[in-house]
Formats: sequence, C-alpha cells, structure tokens
Amino acid sequence: IEASTVDAWDEIYNVSDTLSGAEGERIAQNKAERLAQGEEIVMSRNELLSLVRAGEKSIVLLPTGGYCTNRNCERLCSLTDIVEAPCEHKVITDKAAKN
Repeated sequence: IEASTVDAWDEIYNVSDTLSGAEGERIAQNKAERLAQGEEIVMSRNELLSLVRAGEKSIVLLPTGGYCTNRNCERLCSLTDIVEAPCEHKVITDKAAKN
C-alpha cells in the first residue's frame, strides 16, 4: 500500500503535466512556482515516502480514476460534485483524465 501511495503522489508531483480538481490546481500552482525556480523534481520519492510514513500525506483512489487527498475520504467526491460544491481535496491527473 505504501508503494502505491508513493506512486500516486509521484504521478501528481513529478509525472502529470496537467492537474485539475481543487487540490490539483493548488498543487499545480506550487509545482509551477518551484519549477520556475529551477527545480527539476518537485518532490523526490524518498521525500514522498517520508511524508506518507509520517501520516502527512494520504491519498484515496476514487471510482472515477481521480484521487482524494482527504485521509477520511468516503469516496463520495465524484458523486457529491453533481449536487454540491466540488470536493476541495480532489486531484485529477493526466492519466485519470484519459481514462
């Protein structure tokens, strides 16, 4: 589980060119700022693993293919977007958008 969690965060921070969803847009803005400062990798896999192990980063794969960064996610983000305000923890990567 730890490895797949790090894989998901690595996809978000270092692989995906485009992110959407409320949390995705926040991460994309931070990522753009860091890359503009000359960084090539926003967060290394070791950094991500440390954050996951410390409980500072968690992620849930949604039925729609996106992710939720809320550790208490009930996987309802994709359903509540239809009737309520979009989930503020949702991230959609290039890969998820293509599926």
